[in-house]
Amino acid sequence: MGTNRPPAPIVQEGVIQCAPNTVKINGGSFIGNDWNLAERAANYASAGEYNQALDTAETITDEWFKAKALEIIATNLTVTGKTEQAVQIAETITDEWLKAKVLAVIALELAAASEYDPALPIIERVQAIALNLTDAGEYTQALTVTRTIPHDSIRSNTIAAIAPYLTTATEYEQAIQVANTITNYEQKAKALDAMVRRLVAIGEQKRAVQITETIQLYYGGKDKAMTAIERYKPSP
Repeated sequence: MGTNRPPAPIVQEGVIQCAPNTVKINGGSFIGNDWNLAERAANYASAGEYNQALDTAETITDEWFKAKALEIIATNLTVTGKTEQAVQIAETITDEWLKAKVLAVIALELAAASEYDPALPIIERVQAIALNLTDAGEYTQALTVTRTIPHDSIRSNTIAAIAPYLTTATEYEQAIQVANTITNYEQKAKALDAMVRRLVAIGEQKRAVQITETIQLYYGGKDKAMTAIERYKPSP
């Protein structure tokens, strides 16, 4: 968060009121001038006035609002074909999720224009963000970023890289959901198999069996799927 804080809220008769020059959002957050600055930056970007948009964004003290403003600017640049500048701006976003989201949008725009070569390193950058979050123990955030990767094989490989670190039901169910967004069957099955291996390793065999039932073809049939599960069990 920025160091310049808005005025403190006022308490009147036991009820919190907004301080001067602040607004109340989400039922309880008080935001000062940063809200207006972010909106102004977005309006400049929508009008194609990118220098003014960036200058305005730089005056925002709250890091999250600044990140949102930069996200809008970078996205608008991408839509108008200014992808190199969009990437440069995206890389300045401090919120890793928003940075990955914007980079994924840029990569998708390039791919839609058949610009696959410049799109690939951007996709790999999104993957790197997910893996860095994994290294930092931010597994839920890493999976959220992984979901934005617009490339089936890279998304599948990223899930496989994250899977060995997942320990809670919430985490592995999220990973399964992300894996199921992969359209290519082989890559989806590969990602789900990584989750099967992890589930077996942590003693969640029943859930592992449920997943193998959805990708039996990957193993060569039900019997071979069950054989794989037995093979994945840790040695005594």
